[in-house]
Amino acid sequence: MSYSDLPDEFHKKNSEVLKKYYTKNLHQIDITFYNVYDFFANTSQNFPDKAALTYNDRTITYQELEELSNIFALNLSKNGAKKGQKIGIYLERSIEYPICLLAILKLGGVFVPIDAHTPIERTALILEDSEASILISTENLYSSLQIELKCLFIESLYKNSPSISQTSLEISLSDEAYMIYTSGSTGLPKGVLLTHGNLLNLLHSAHQTPGINPNDRLLAITSFSFDVSIMEILLPLCYGSELIIANQETIKDGRLLLSFLEEKKITMLHSTPGTYRMLINIGWKKKLPIKLITGGEALSNDLANQLLDLSDGLWNEYGPTETTIFSSIKRITQNLQKLTIGSPIHNTSIYIIDKNLNLLPPGQKGEIVIGGAGVSKGYWKKDELNKEKFIQSPFSIGNEIIYKTGDLGSLTEDGEVLFGGRMDSQVKIRGHRIELEEIENQIIRLNNIKSAVITAPSNSIGIKVLVAYIIMDFDKEISDHQLSIWKSKLEKLLPDYMVPQFWIKIKKIPLTQNGKTDFKALPNPFQREADKTDGSILLSDKEKAVREIWSQVLGIKHIKANDDFFKLGGNSILAVELMAKIDQMTEHYYPLTTIFRNPTLEKFCELLNSNEKSKQEYRFWKSLTPIKPSGSLPPLYLIHGINANITNYFNLVDHVSPEQPLFGLQAKGLDGAEKPIFGIENIAAHYINEILEHNPKGPYLLGGYSFGGYVAYEMARQLINMNKEVSHLILFDTDVLYQEKNYRGNWGKTKKYISNLLDKRIVDIKLLFQSPKTFKVTKQRVLERKLKKLLPKVIEPTNVRKVIFDEVKTVNLNSIKAYKIKPLDLNIYLFRARIKISPIKDKNTYGWKPYVKSIIPVDIDGDHNTMFNFPNVKTLGNILQKIINN
Repeated sequence: MSYSDLPDEFHKKNSEVLKKYYTKNLHQIDITFYNVYDFFANTSQNFPDKAALTYNDRTITYQELEELSNIFALNLSKNGAKKGQKIGIYLERSIEYPICLLAILKLGGVFVPIDAHTPIERTALILEDSEASILISTENLYSSLQIELKCLFIESLYKNSPSISQTSLEISLSDEAYMIYTSGSTGLPKGVLLTHGNLLNLLHSAHQTPGINPNDRLLAITSFSFDVSIMEILLPLCYGSELIIANQETIKDGRLLLSFLEEKKITMLHSTPGTYRMLINIGWKKKLPIKLITGGEALSNDLANQLLDLSDGLWNEYGPTETTIFSSIKRITQNLQKLTIGSPIHNTSIYIIDKNLNLLPPGQKGEIVIGGAGVSKGYWKKDELNKEKFIQSPFSIGNEIIYKTGDLGSLTEDGEVLFGGRMDSQVKIRGHRIELEEIENQIIRLNNIKSAVITAPSNSIGIKVLVAYIIMDFDKEISDHQLSIWKSKLEKLLPDYMVPQFWIKIKKIPLTQNGKTDFKALPNPFQREADKTDGSILLSDKEKAVREIWSQVLGIKHIKANDDFFKLGGNSILAVELMAKIDQMTEHYYPLTTIFRNPTLEKFCELLNSNEKSKQEYRFWKSLTPIKPSGSLPPLYLIHGINANITNYFNLVDHVSPEQPLFGLQAKGLDGAEKPIFGIENIAAHYINEILEHNPKGPYLLGGYSFGGYVAYEMARQLINMNKEVSHLILFDTDVLYQEKNYRGNWGKTKKYISNLLDKRIVDIKLLFQSPKTFKVTKQRVLERKLKKLLPKVIEPTNVRKVIFDEVKTVNLNSIKAYKIKPLDLNIYLFRARIKISPIKDKNTYGWKPYVKSIIPVDIDGDHNTMFNFPNVKTLGNILQKIINN
């Protein structure tokens, strides 16, 4: 039966309710452009010299941004990009990402955004399902996908070509602009198609509420796989504001994000309540001149009141991807009795209906349905689902299509909407809408799992966490090794926010009387009984304070001494919050890796305790240090750099196979009790002794960073002489530094000095333009070293740890100078940092060609000092594992 065939009584009743209560629907606003690119181009003409886009230390003006987007568009066109084609963007956070987005819009293409940290299998599925004709990416990211798809590397789009006219194509409101993927109940993501008209309506409405002007500086921190990121990019660029894209390191570390907001004078930020809560928990106390927009999760009254005290204004928005990012908005004021999701944005209608499609009056809970200019074209290649979710409105004039959200809500007396949760198994985790069934479908495909139920309860501090209740094929407890394998497989298929934090084994799934899952009967993951036999009751006052911090952060009572932070639901975001609170308590700054290296409460407290524990550990000190000791593959032994410690290698743990053991070798003498070893040959021999004690048979996989590359090379030579098998030798940015021509006489030395000076200046100039931030950091380090040499020798150093490191570093430097490289009949893998901070005479082989059988180069984003930092380490780890596996 069509909607026109519904009885007159139905129409009469709905018409009365509509007129009386739904008066805030369809507030009109004129759309002044036919497509998004024309909107941006008009703005760029009005503000040609104004800063448009900033990433790290690079800023470009509106005129430069338009010129670059034109050049990118022309190069895309030359490579076959056409109007209506789907073009994937698979890039790290960068200044190029918005340029690519604008270039595709200019061509009338449909951009398909994929965050660079999306699992590889999921990325491949999206590209295949979307029928993308072209992918824009980098060589490293593309090589990891192993798919057949035309890929344009970002460097190729910079080819200097004449700009194309901004009126070269006719693009209308109904033309598709982008397709973005959301979670799907079948276990596969589903694409949603949105138009230029959808986007323009949102941009015009957002200009008025919450409002934006050319003086604003908007900080973009949202994942590119999340639709809010599109608004973050286009809203400021269409209204003459400055868009600042935060790097991954700033997004990951709340302490950096908080300082960034203040230092960069950010005036506008969009994020989830969870992120804002984290910023408050790590010490946000000073009011900032910033406008906050929140959405993606329910906003609590207490958090709202805190944010109002810290900002110039707070807006709460709501809306699904299917109706273009957000469809309602509300400015929050102090001490509201009810926190609503507000009223519809312009040209938008929101209704509350019952199961029979009747409009509901205030106070009655029903399904939220949305109509108007934001309603998308629907799901890509999902005709049956479109018929179910996108329906003709039975109670509005014309042929309005409304989208059935599956969200529950009710109307207030003044016509605003109260959000009431979900009707189905969808939940919001860290702002991302996900289907619990998708996770269940992936988990039951894992080995040894018969069945699974996924829930998303909130802990005591209001953060939703994913819990997997599983029935296993055998009657054993879940081992750490098994859990690591399961999580690793899931991480290849699902984003990290969809991997459960708690895994609980159950014998059967409890059912209600009508045969449905009885969720109330499932074990509570947060409810733990106090264990009177637990040694944690003997903790000191300081240790009890640490335990209390753990409880606050994790939202779990009765933390035990042997509890693991990450097995209790901890993640990288909560780790930031934890370490910030520990910093405040101890008045000492600890690196984030502290909690990763000491994940149990007992070990963590030992680390923070008195020097007595440190002295006890020194007695058992060894160079060989476990980084990730478990796994069935041959272990990889990693040798330290010039500074003698191995902390950079801990960043690899999450980016190699769960079956890949990692061990580090740190320099002898770091304990302060023994003298450092002089000579590469002697250092190598010492490390080999410890490795043979740990692994007498081999084969041996060796890797060394910078200085450690020399040691790894010498270790390989000595092991081969001992008739041991060296299967892999991997050098991380190690070049042959000291094998130079021996100049004689004053003139020869002068020529050498001038040559070296010129080489350094050339590198400095390139570095200044390629990466100003790296240039600044590098020069600051050089200045600090020079100042240190100028200090009077009579000054007694107060930092004992620094004195120890300096002594070991000096010995290591002298060891390199004395080392004579001998040829080795072995292949080496040479990981090269793309950004060069010092002269390298042979940029292809780093000077190793005369000494080895062959060299397989691998280029990694970042510089010598940051190649192991996030996000560069993700690519590095993935490629490293492929090399080992092959």
